[in-house]
Amino acid sequence: MARDIASLLIEIENNTEVRPPVVLESTWHYQAPVVQFLDKKGSLTILFLHNYT
Repeated sequence: MARDIASLLIEIENNTEVRPPVVLESTWHYQAPVVQFLDKKGSLTILFLHNYT
């Protein structure tokens, strides 16, 4: 059964009564559409930048 991330987040919120935050590793501009989508859905999105040096 295929589900999208929005449906999964709604299911988690319905089962726990807490809106789950989403934590992503920054991939420069590649994560931007995902963050914009989650923002429109009202999700707290946390990005972290890994130091590759």
